[in-house]
Amino acid sequence: MASTKSDTRRLSRLSYPPLDGSLLFPELLEYNAQHNPDHPFFVYPSDRGTGEICKISHLEFYRASQRVAHAVRPGRQGKSKEVVVILANCDTILYQALFMGIIYAGLIAALLKPTFQPFPMSPRNSAPAVIDMLRKTNCHRMIVSRHSLRDLVSAIRAELSKSKEAYRLQIEEPPHLTAVYPYLSTEVVASPFEPFQKGESGQEKKDVMFYLHSSGSTGFPRPIPITYLTSNHYCLMPSVTENRAVENLRVAGGQLPPFHTMGVFIQVFLPVASLRGVSVYPPTANLDPTATPVIPTSQNALENAVSTHSNGILSVPAFLEEWVLSPEAVNQLSKFLYVAFAGGPLAKKTGDSLVASGVRLKSVYGSTECGPFAYIASTPEDANQWEWIRFSPNSKIRWVPLGDGTSEMQVLSLIHCIDF
Repeated sequence: MASTKSDTRRLSRLSYPPLDGSLLFPELLEYNAQHNPDHPFFVYPSDRGTGEICKISHLEFYRASQRVAHAVRPGRQGKSKEVVVILANCDTILYQALFMGIIYAGLIAALLKPTFQPFPMSPRNSAPAVIDMLRKTNCHRMIVSRHSLRDLVSAIRAELSKSKEAYRLQIEEPPHLTAVYPYLSTEVVASPFEPFQKGESGQEKKDVMFYLHSSGSTGFPRPIPITYLTSNHYCLMPSVTENRAVENLRVAGGQLPPFHTMGVFIQVFLPVASLRGVSVYPPTANLDPTATPVIPTSQNALENAVSTHSNGILSVPAFLEEWVLSPEAVNQLSKFLYVAFAGGPLAKKTGDSLVASGVRLKSVYGSTECGPFAYIASTPEDANQWEWIRFSPNSKIRWVPLGDGTSEMQVLSLIHCIDF
């Protein structure tokens, strides 16, 4: 994406949020809404077919999250320290507003020190797996897209009815996209808005901010608590700091599942901490609340990235295996500042072919507990070493020999992780 003088002037006026721990993560989003209100948070192609790019600004995303807070905790009523599962099949811009809105609902009314903890959950989980995670997190409230997940909801209710002890579970629909984004892509400071009343913050860095879950490849998925301190550490990862250092960068992230660690990181943490916009698919629920969101494919993922002038992308290996078969796709990828992949291995033949064609390919490594602590972009020195991972110097790695010539990697606390 070519830079322009207006782009440069706009970037020079940005006020980057402090990443020194002086603000908790939700406060970083509020900081951006105040200091960088017009800067793009999300972008997506217009549905008019004009080539126009629509923008969700930092101001609009913050206000959308605040409206969700009103919806999930009207009048600041309700139980404190409540875990709320998000089991929704909805547009990314709505899903992540749900995620942050639940957090904001817990940041308010500090006298009671409430904590609403969002728990994004894959809709592909089975009913027993969902119930197992509900019990482990003592969750009794779910926000579910019942029109598209009706069978799963019925299975969950049926499974719970077999329990010896009654398990209370409140299931509700997510707020409509038009209620969360009433001025979709056009909201400005003067637009009517009622903030979710804020008191003194009662959160501590050790408190749980949200839950994610493991893949469940060897059993039921395991709930993983992410504290406010850990969320601040996420902001120190190379995937943030590298992107923050590159002007005029736009990252394609709409193809990532919003409930997954990769989705949450790229779609929420990256734009908040680095002020680099993220491209997503255009919303489908603005006209029909029951409309199914765009289903990612290798073709529409690249088309969406190109049409939004993205020049960085994080993908799953399966998409790269398909792109490598298309000379046109490879040509487009070669124009990106980086093409990163995560979530699984990539065939050496595929990676070598992409790199030989000029694609700046990089393998990214991380974990839910630790974040993506490997570099996301290649240097000229390691441009051909796409299979190798370069860890951040602010990571603390211990290699423990296993006695067979291999070692186990153990990730200890980051240098910055003891406290700020």
